[in-house]
Amino acid sequence: MKPIIYCDMDGFVCDFIAGFKDFFKITPVGLDQFTTQQYCFQQPRFFAFLPEIPEGVELVRKLAEKYKVVFLTTPMEGMHFCKLDKIEWIRDHFGSEFDVIFSDNKAEFVDDSTSILIDDYDKNLKAWKDAGGTAIRFPGENILAQVEAALDPRRKKISVKVETPTPEQAKAGNYLKGKVSLNGLDVKIENVPGSIRSGIGENGRKWISKMHCYYGYIVGTNGNDNDPVDIFINPEGVNRTLAFVINQNINNLFDEHKILLGYESEEEAVLAYLKNYEKGWERNIGSVVRTNTRRLREWFQTKSPSEPFTHF
Repeated sequence: MKPIIYCDMDGFVCDFIAGFKDFFKITPVGLDQFTTQQYCFQQPRFFAFLPEIPEGVELVRKLAEKYKVVFLTTPMEGMHFCKLDKIEWIRDHFGSEFDVIFSDNKAEFVDDSTSILIDDYDKNLKAWKDAGGTAIRFPGENILAQVEAALDPRRKKISVKVETPTPEQAKAGNYLKGKVSLNGLDVKIENVPGSIRSGIGENGRKWISKMHCYYGYIVGTNGNDNDPVDIFINPEGVNRTLAFVINQNINNLFDEHKILLGYESEEEAVLAYLKNYEKGWERNIGSVVRTNTRRLREWFQTKSPSEPFTHF
């Protein structure tokens, strides 16, 4: 499946300013939003006949050779024909195979850093970036290269040294841990793949498990158990900001959060998590939430760790 590239319309592929000047013999630059709308309302088919921006049209055609281009545009409020006109414009200039989405909140389509928006409007770009996506300004230099860099599949491998602790050191946490920074999260690694964790459960029974991924905690956080929030990291490495939060239960009550990084889907993340626990541990999964590392950082700063993580 081809990666999706979200592209703006006005100011990117169709020239709103030039069309406005041609229709109304006045520039919209400097006009307030209400006045601009009143002019446009005079011409019901205004958005259907805007001139092309050649540089933007050429860029979209190049993008479409490798990616799925989706036009993400905000319709003019109160203008009945605006949506139909924009769809007609895309079909006339690019063909019927391109999708058009209308939204006044483009950032709702951000998943993680591989969610890309090309836009000319700084407000849209900032909101997209703040949601954790990759925002690319048009016009700009090396846009195709910026897209490729954001979609680079190469994983950042983890290379850390972790001391094997004695039971006393493990209990006190007094031993050499690995340290790594991943997408703005500072992590201390307590266990590497293949190492053994053990302890005493709340029922008084001893447990032991072999780790199948990197395991540690996120520095500067405070979880529901009053310890830093735990994190599991794919031993194959990390290549994007996508993250999953498992709201772990014990005896059907919320226990703590477990973060998983470096996994491409919820199914993959859950399977990786369960490999590190005893058979039947799936009963302790309260819920799984897809998010990204930027939203996690914001959550750590503003939300209570005593409640299950929800979409943030």
